[in-house]
Amino acid sequence: MNKLHKFIISMMLVLLITGCSAANIDTDINSESAATYRQIPQIEQFDEDMSKAHFISAPEYQDVTDLDIKGLPSTNEYLAKYEVIIDEGAVSFLLSDGYGQYGHMTMIELNCYDGSTWVEIKTMKNGSVSENSQKSEIAVVPTDKYTVLAKAQNGVISISVNEQDLGEFEIEGFKLGAIGVYKSRGNKDSYLDNIKVSTLDGTVLYNESFDDEINTIFEPYFIRLADGQLEVQDGVLLTKLEGTPAPVFQRKFELNKEVKEAYLYLTALGNFEAKINKQNVSSEYFAPGHLSWTKTLNYSSYDVTELLEKENKLDITLIHGFYDRAQGYPEIYSPRGEQLALKGELVIKYEDGTVEIIPTDENFEVSFSSKVRFDDIYQGEIIDENYGLVDSSFVPVRVDEVPAFYQQMSVEPKITEPIREVESFVPVSVTEPKPGVYVYDFGQNMSGTVRFFADGIELDELGLKKGDVITFRYGETLNTANLLNADDEVGTIYTDNLLTAKATDYYVVGDKFRDFEFSHTYHGFRYVEITGVSNPIPVENLMGVCLATDFEEVGEFACSNDALNRVYENAKFSVLSNSMDVPTDCNQRDERLGWAGDAQDAYMFSSYNYDSRSFYTKYLEQLKFSQLDNGAFMSIAPTINGGYGRNCWGDAPVVIAWNMYLQYGDKEILKENYEACRKWVDYLWSSTEDGIRYSESYGDHLALQGTSSELNDTAWSAHSADLVSKMAGILGYQDDQEKYRNIFESYKKAWCEKYIRKDATVEAGILNEESETAYAIGICFGLFPEDMQQNAADRLVILADYSGYIFGSGYSGLCYLLPALTQYGHGDTAMKILENQNPGSLIFTLASGLTTLPESLTTVSYDTNGNYSINGSLNHQAFSGALAYLYSDILGIKPDEGAPGYEHFVIEPNISGGLSWAKGSYETDKGRIEVSWNMDIQTNKLKIMCIIPEKTSCTLKILGEERELESGTFEAEFELAN
Repeated sequence: MNKLHKFIISMMLVLLITGCSAANIDTDINSESAATYRQIPQIEQFDEDMSKAHFISAPEYQDVTDLDIKGLPSTNEYLAKYEVIIDEGAVSFLLSDGYGQYGHMTMIELNCYDGSTWVEIKTMKNGSVSENSQKSEIAVVPTDKYTVLAKAQNGVISISVNEQDLGEFEIEGFKLGAIGVYKSRGNKDSYLDNIKVSTLDGTVLYNESFDDEINTIFEPYFIRLADGQLEVQDGVLLTKLEGTPAPVFQRKFELNKEVKEAYLYLTALGNFEAKINKQNVSSEYFAPGHLSWTKTLNYSSYDVTELLEKENKLDITLIHGFYDRAQGYPEIYSPRGEQLALKGELVIKYEDGTVEIIPTDENFEVSFSSKVRFDDIYQGEIIDENYGLVDSSFVPVRVDEVPAFYQQMSVEPKITEPIREVESFVPVSVTEPKPGVYVYDFGQNMSGTVRFFADGIELDELGLKKGDVITFRYGETLNTANLLNADDEVGTIYTDNLLTAKATDYYVVGDKFRDFEFSHTYHGFRYVEITGVSNPIPVENLMGVCLATDFEEVGEFACSNDALNRVYENAKFSVLSNSMDVPTDCNQRDERLGWAGDAQDAYMFSSYNYDSRSFYTKYLEQLKFSQLDNGAFMSIAPTINGGYGRNCWGDAPVVIAWNMYLQYGDKEILKENYEACRKWVDYLWSSTEDGIRYSESYGDHLALQGTSSELNDTAWSAHSADLVSKMAGILGYQDDQEKYRNIFESYKKAWCEKYIRKDATVEAGILNEESETAYAIGICFGLFPEDMQQNAADRLVILADYSGYIFGSGYSGLCYLLPALTQYGHGDTAMKILENQNPGSLIFTLASGLTTLPESLTTVSYDTNGNYSINGSLNHQAFSGALAYLYSDILGIKPDEGAPGYEHFVIEPNISGGLSWAKGSYETDKGRIEVSWNMDIQTNKLKIMCIIPEKTSCTLKILGEERELESGTFEAEFELAN
């Protein structure tokens, strides 16, 4: 046994004893159920399409407030000098207008690649780096330290590096409000030092040598120093981060009649939080959700009857949310617009039968004096207790000053369950890895935020006074002595895998502590690092708030393998963490995007555990919104910019719609999505050459074994054609059924001719390009000739054995590897893969103490000495797709394509392998299906119990026997083979 295996076994024993340090917390879902949420009357009952409402927005922040740059003179003529230490990569010095990361910045980018060094002048505006740049024609002599001198005057900036004049470049001559640095994700380490910026007459604006680690020009924002130099981290760092505060819209009104019922309906270009008479109208976060903002607008609805009084005040805080702050890192950033806006109506029905509508219009006022001074999904939030709404701070709103296409969009009710607090966690520990740095472990990687309770704590207990800043930084894991790519001291949070997301919140103290919560951002985290206090905040004053779409739970699973049970729970939490009104890939870094490949992988596992039909119905709509005229689907939804036409990702609408039909038996799902799916297959066929699809491809993303892109993409194209043919048959489109059946057969014929060996044998190989995914999708998509399917499965067994039963498939094949084996009698091999505890297995993800599933099975990779590195996200939902097997094959609950929606279904449990028992249930529309089985080795008996819902039937297939079961409870005992 080598050192690595000893290390793994010791880690596994610790994990099984501690349960991965997960807190034992009450997990009841918020009592404000999704069913209640959907009972709110629709706006059409009162005012069709919100005809009386207008879009209201705030004026430009610059128009209503003076920019505070700490008393420094405001100028567009200045000198900037600084030192850059860099070996390879690119780093930018930023000259900013002072309105934060989404303001206007000139970038002086120093590039060092392949022995060459040069400067480019770029522009970053509204969070996006301009594609246009001005590159110096004069190359810089490479060295290990560069002194850059920039002089801005009359809309021109002249640059010299190491006293080498590079020339003049045109810039927009805005007044300087802040300076900073920027490095894009993926660039190597770089450092800045000895920054000095002054006016042309010599007045010093900024002067920083980083000799004092705490008091720097970037205070209070988090920085990291290395040997007295500023370590440039991914993303933007400015001396003035704040930017534009969240505006609060207000409407005062008086009621003189008795109210029977009242409802508030709101949509937004952005997200909002509404209060009536200082009471929240709902427990919803980020209302009205993550929309596409391209075809329709969705509104959230609230029953506010009990909140109304004679004198009333409606306050609505408008934040960026998902609208223009959750679109990816700057290189792919694609904002939908720069103007946030609200639209909605308060509809009041009186006891006398009359109706009053209070719409968003010129009668609202707006203030920038909210405590929310900055909000950003990726970067974090700033709460300043020294601000507050007063009447004098309110100014008139702008009315309908948004693009015309928004004003013409239909406004429809939100169909998905809200994002809510679905679980909460108290810290299980607090440590002080270095003086003044306190790290709280909440025991569970989650999506969410932190809530602070002010009870029983005074400012002086933490060494604070009014105006001081407490910094909250979030991370998925800690730096350890064995972490090879650690980014800070042992015991501090590890943040390198967040890339350009700062994931940092700031709280500016008022005259005393008040309860607060960073509720206008969210982070992916297990650990929170708090600085700015002289003593740790007591653990009872902090809570980790887990946010997710408020699903109803419909599935349960447990078995005799405790490690597999833990992986199952981790998979559930990864799905929950990445259900933020749309299915996202990850919850922590600068993406959190609705990647379609991840969504279709996770769909079946998600649907077995949660009632997610409205969630995925909406997601299918958003995928259709992004479909191009030629039929190609985008790889992300919602989006207005992203890769398109990529198999597995683009096939997601077809696969999800089909599986939803099987789960729920609703033909409307097929009707609503058929045209888009048909167009997708037409697009695939039009971009196919001789039955093989050659295209830009993600391939079998993050697989442990390579699979040819053409083999993979052709198989997926065939699968979509097959499913669309089936859809057409169900919907009665016989011509289409035949057309797409022929396309499928053409793909199948070409795939077989190109990839099946002429001398194919189980022993020597059947495919000329072998991988577990190639065989798995070939089998499950029906691409092998019928008489070769069993041989293909037999060959897959050999590959699995040869690889040591690793889980070799990536995003393209991970849902199909285990079912492909089990379908052809190799359930024992499937279980060897599933129960494997070595590197490259699902269970091995527990070895690092993870409480969620990582991005890939090598995200955390170990060497033979037990040292490890992290490369990617520790909370992705894609690999949960492999765990649908727990329901479909270990419990054996499978829908019947001939009687979808579990009108008739199959129970076919795989009882081979190391499990001695398994039990679980799935709540269908027809009722609850339960299965439990237990193998008694001493008596050589298998006992099984099934509960079949009323008005359904089931075929039980077990140990070579087949029985037809009607509704009710079935129990039986079978003799096991010797």
